[in-house]
Amino acid sequence: MNWKNERWLSLDLEATDKDPAVAQIVQVGLTWWHRGEQAEGLPGWTEHLVRPEDPIPAEATAIHGITDAMVANAPSIEDLALDIKQAVASAPVVIGYHAWDYDFPLLNRAIPGFRDLFRECITIDVLHLVRTEGVGRYWKNEEGRPGRHTLGEACRRTGIDVDAERTHGAEYDTILTAQLLGWWRNALTDNGLAAQRWLLAERAAETARFEKWKADNPLPESD
Repeated sequence: MNWKNERWLSLDLEATDKDPAVAQIVQVGLTWWHRGEQAEGLPGWTEHLVRPEDPIPAEATAIHGITDAMVANAPSIEDLALDIKQAVASAPVVIGYHAWDYDFPLLNRAIPGFRDLFRECITIDVLHLVRTEGVGRYWKNEEGRPGRHTLGEACRRTGIDVDAERTHGAEYDTILTAQLLGWWRNALTDNGLAAQRWLLAERAAETARFEKWKADNPLPESD
């Protein structure tokens, strides 16, 4: 399958915590793309607030701007689960930014059977594409140290216009993710399964490099 010619479902979550093992979803973004253009598709909405079980911490609200009052009358993730599962089940390609390590594990916890949907589609985590040698692995910041790989920063370095006031909105982040992948898509082979496997190998190598760096640079012992 040439994944570049297929429809992409771009997915993003906003949540209550940076740790997907404990986070609760407060917003879901789903947008469809075909040949670089946003397209129509199930489930018929592109962004939805979600009511979590517990209050939203102030530090999470500071990032995405979503408050308890905003989600008080929103549906629960259980209410939206069928729509989300139908969208993923109908997508040949599902993309996200930091999705393999955050969005997908969080949805696996929140929606029974979500993990099984990936048996029939290709997934691409654009963060790990950006971190490859041929793209942004050697980006430097103003101090000459390795550059940040946030979604907004990756878009700016690529030349994609970013509205800072809209970042960390789930729908807008799906749009930036799709635009970023569209720009760098030729860094990946046309074969979807081969592209996914290569990115997973790059992710594993990246993790190994980070673990080696931590071993070579141990934190000082506390008193």
